[in-house]
Amino acid sequence: MAQHQRPSKRDVRFRFNIPTINDDGSPIPAEWHLRCLKCEYDLTGLTSRHCPECGSAFKPYEIWVANRRKQADLYFRTPAYVPYGVLAALMLLALPVIRDNPLVLVPFGLLPVYEAAAHWFRWDPSGSRTIMIVLAVIASITVWAMLP
Repeated sequence: MAQHQRPSKRDVRFRFNIPTINDDGSPIPAEWHLRCLKCEYDLTGLTSRHCPECGSAFKPYEIWVANRRKQADLYFRTPAYVPYGVLAALMLLALPVIRDNPLVLVPFGLLPVYEAAAHWFRWDPSGSRTIMIVLAVIASITVWAMLP
């Protein structure tokens, strides 16, 4: 009679669909969809906890959480046309003030510089773009209030 071997806790049947905080060191399954945070290397199947591409150490749970946040940022990002569309509507409403005091537009000159810096340094401005536009509007109102 053949003896049946009891499955160990490292057996794939006992794995969760997401990584747990306590890593058991077993190969990373494909359904976790883990990618290195530094070089985007696919970490599927690795038993060591160092990226073979860039050599950085990682913990599967932390990588999974960071990758989920990246995916959430992609879905909940504000497109550029929304805040700039609101800004254009506000400028149309303030057209009589702008016509009388063109200096009110000076703070808005920082917005193209901000967008160019974001492009130059390759960072995503979508999280802070609305804040920059609000600051430009506040500065513009301040300039308008200071004019005679």
